[in-house]
Amino acid sequence: MAMRTGRAVLVLALLAAGCSGIGDDKSSSAAPLSDVCGEAAKPTTIRPVAPRADSRDRITDSGSHLSYLDAGPPWQPWSQAISPGHLGALFNTGYYIVTDSSTPNGEYFASVLSGRVYPGQQSNPDLECIAQQVSEDLRTGNAYPTPNQRTDVAARAMSVNGYPAYLIRYNIEYHAKGYEATGETITVVVVETRQSDLGILYTSIPNNATEYNRLVDQVIASLQVA
Repeated sequence: MAMRTGRAVLVLALLAAGCSGIGDDKSSSAAPLSDVCGEAAKPTTIRPVAPRADSRDRITDSGSHLSYLDAGPPWQPWSQAISPGHLGALFNTGYYIVTDSSTPNGEYFASVLSGRVYPGQQSNPDLECIAQQVSEDLRTGNAYPTPNQRTDVAARAMSVNGYPAYLIRYNIEYHAKGYEATGETITVVVVETRQSDLGILYTSIPNNATEYNRLVDQVIASLQVA
């Protein structure tokens, strides 16, 4: 995620938002997502297939139950835990690269992160609704300059080695003094891993670093349920 906040603010955001689905705590902190997104209209079908062979370095995120391509240097490992907004999503694995070192709020990043969100007690969660809600929660949180305007690029169901998933991609536009970028391409993929939490892949590429958009497509193509 392209963050415009410092480490202290990230920690405060995590504490304020909370995240159910961590360990054994399925508390009411995730209730807003359960209230917004219920059961899907049709049951999802899972037909797991063997993961594709991949000789490249990979990241395996035991929290989200996802694995994906590790870009390696000059990208740096992500070491923070962030929970933007109020829906209980948590991101704490992945990598980032600095794209603007001197904004009014410090460093600004392009990022590839994985995380998870607890959908409530639904046996058949509505992945499209959850992807939309998490996407909007990310856009309106503390990650991006405001005001910003969203333009949707893609929204589609997909499969991750046989597990149902939903992808949303959108651009945001902003014009903030002191920022090299004037917008961002954001992609969110929510995956039904058949664990208590849904897995999420979240990428954010500022428009002063569009050379990394190709990497995002490679990461999505490499995505597997671990």
